[in-house]
Amino acid sequence: MKKQSILLISTLAFAATLAFGQTPAAAPAAPPVAITDADIKAVEAPKPEVSAPAPAATPAAEPVAAKPKKKLEECAKGPNVEFESKELETEINQFVPHSPTIVRVHASHGFAVSKLRELLDREPGIGVDLRYVSNPTSLASLVHGGCDLAGMHLPQGALRKRSIAAAKEWLSPTAHRVIGFVTREMGLIVKRGNPLGIRSLEQLADPKVRFVNRDPDSGTRLLFDQLLAQHRIEKTSINGYEQVEFTHAAVAAYVASGMADVSFGVEAAAHMFDLDFVRVVTEDYFFVCSKQTLEMDAVQRVLGVMRSKAFHEAVAELPGYMATDSGVIKSVREALQ
Repeated sequence: MKKQSILLISTLAFAATLAFGQTPAAAPAAPPVAITDADIKAVEAPKPEVSAPAPAATPAAEPVAAKPKKKLEECAKGPNVEFESKELETEINQFVPHSPTIVRVHASHGFAVSKLRELLDREPGIGVDLRYVSNPTSLASLVHGGCDLAGMHLPQGALRKRSIAAAKEWLSPTAHRVIGFVTREMGLIVKRGNPLGIRSLEQLADPKVRFVNRDPDSGTRLLFDQLLAQHRIEKTSINGYEQVEFTHAAVAAYVASGMADVSFGVEAAAHMFDLDFVRVVTEDYFFVCSKQTLEMDAVQRVLGVMRSKAFHEAVAELPGYMATDSGVIKSVREALQ
């Protein structure tokens, strides 16, 4: 029964994600080749929050390795089908040579990022290799040449100074630039009508309140842990702190299913499942890149989409989101203050 419930939650999260326009990109068909255990280990990487790349077309002379049968069977069984299948796509995409028409994006999971991806998929002659990772991972990837655009979200208020200090450890005022994107509301996702009357983080310490958390590698988990420290709440006092899901939609689906009373995530996820939302903090979401990256034609087209009326209208439909300086380029000093 528990396995069936978990599978139902994943199915609900996946279906609702599609309803919000977050259609996963399909990997192109590729001829199968022999693959060894060594090949699999060579491409194995730490699990991202969610990984949804859009690989470039594979040249006929350079076939991409087929997905290992064992991994496919695991995906079919597990509670995070969408997560695992997209992780495989990311692993396989590492065999494909990087193209100047492909923009590599590493960013924290969010609905506005998915909307941007959806609009870019309609643009001819440009592809997006999107990988969902945490703030520190995306910035590290940018510094080491692993991506062209790195997502970064900073909380407004008391926690901002600490988050800026952490970001500045990776960024150079002369080498990098910051691109405005959106703001989003983060808070507690509770059942419709909020039957337990949950209004604050302190109430999560009540043992009768069942919580579902985000995965440890997510930016949302990092923010949640910072909020707990700020409010002097012990992690061990929260019933369900170790119970994790990998996306905003998944934790909201967990609450909607009745398997948890509350989770922490974006307001849009709460509305997706007709749940109530208790605002806790507002985040500013940016992208960071090198100065040279801004000269790429593909990146200029991404900026054009960010500035477009279509993107602003798409973001306006997401509860708790607002397009703020979208596509506006700023210096590191100007943006991180």
